[in-house]
Amino acid sequence: MGLFDFIFRKKPKLATAPAQKPREKTQTKDGVDSAPPVPPQKIWIRVTLNAGVPGLNGGAPGSVIAFTYLDPHAGLSAKGGFEGSGNPAVVVIDMTVRLPGGCASWKQISAAERQRLLLPDSPWWVAGLDDIAPPPSHAPMAGSSSPTPFDMAVMSAAEKISQHRAKWEPLHKQAMKSFTAGDLDRAGQLFTQAQQIAEAGGDSFGVAVCVGDRGMVLIQSGDHAKALELYARQEKLCRDHGYAHTFQTCLQNQVNILSKQDDPQALLQKLQELEGLAKDRQNKELIEFCTGIRINCVQPSSDGDRSWRDDPDMAPLFHPDYPDDVMVEFTDPNARITETMWVKIEGAARDSDCYLGRLLNQPHRLRIVSAGDKVVFRKPMGGDPAKFVRKE
Repeated sequence: MGLFDFIFRKKPKLATAPAQKPREKTQTKDGVDSAPPVPPQKIWIRVTLNAGVPGLNGGAPGSVIAFTYLDPHAGLSAKGGFEGSGNPAVVVIDMTVRLPGGCASWKQISAAERQRLLLPDSPWWVAGLDDIAPPPSHAPMAGSSSPTPFDMAVMSAAEKISQHRAKWEPLHKQAMKSFTAGDLDRAGQLFTQAQQIAEAGGDSFGVAVCVGDRGMVLIQSGDHAKALELYARQEKLCRDHGYAHTFQTCLQNQVNILSKQDDPQALLQKLQELEGLAKDRQNKELIEFCTGIRINCVQPSSDGDRSWRDDPDMAPLFHPDYPDDVMVEFTDPNARITETMWVKIEGAARDSDCYLGRLLNQPHRLRIVSAGDKVVFRKPMGGDPAKFVRKE
């Protein structure tokens, strides 16, 4: 988490899809013409825009994730962001679409995808609709392509948030400098002051950032319990308001703390959600981080804990006289060399089908491990032998 995670870096802008005449008919696969459907109000949709909408490359059709609402002056509309440009519940609006004329097609976003994308029940700007007076009864209300009073109110509200952000950002920058210099007390004080300013201005994103950074200070101070309390608050803010990138960082920090504590259920809950985010975003670095946590989340066993002896998959591999020693297959994929050697198990992995042990033999040809090394291996599955995963 850092200074570049802020969401209102861009100046507020409004690109409005032109009020194209709605298509009178569409051709179905059965050859029957029908009127294009109109989405209901107050739902999240994925919109495919008509060609010629400004802001798209060459006017080509594009995809927007948007929230539908009834503009008192322009009728049914949707505001959102181009897919892949950031969370449309958070960023300054990239696009306002008048429906149905501005879109070629739309599809409601499911509850499961909403949860994955961190889309709240409604975005922050919806509350402003209550403050917009309806137009005179004689005024036209058919899909205006010009900004309406509500559009201008949203832009004004976003600008105010940006201006207020300028009040706490300088303190946050000073706090980051103090943190980098190792002055944790000063950093904690400045992060707290920045948080208070963000709270006074109703800037929930600023609060989320500063709360998380205070947790970072507590981690460095060794107070993991209080750090987890702050990260729990930050997580709720991110879920409630759709701060997707900060949410990822928050989960990663919690996983780091929990991996060092004796609470495997809490760790696995957070780790599984983080793994889902990593796969959805195809984030290679985050995938490697999660894999490393799974492999390394092992506990040295106490003298009384030998649960692997009761593992039916492991039983055939143990030495008859040394019930903690097991044969493991080691392979160097680069040299294409495989050797099977004895490993003494020292710990059981947390729900990852892996064990931690110490290599008892000196390899004859392998150069990737040596006798005495701590190694992680995966227990046999589907008739395969136990296989080496990595060296500790």
